Amino acid sequence: MRRTWSEGGRCDLRPLVVSHETVFLDEAVTRIVELYGDTGRAVESAGNYSSYVCAKIKTEAALVAAFNDQQPIRVDSPVGSALVLR
Repeated sequence: MRRTWSEGGRCDLRPLVVSHETVFLDEAVTRIVELYGDTGRAVESAGNYSSYVCAKIKTEAALVAAFNDQQPIRVDSPVGSALVLR
């Protein structure tokens, strides 16, 4: 681990914390890095654990809404049925 010294002579280290204790994470962290093992991608989120969860829920809801908006809908009429894009 590389150490850098600030002007005050303090060592500036950034620990990596792995925990399932959400209360601890809310109090102890200022950013979250989510790692995706299948793609090797890392996504960073500023804030504590609660703000990370809220942002993730909003992002996933927006993705679902965008997907649903692209799906055709079936319209039945007396003449017949048709698929219509939204």
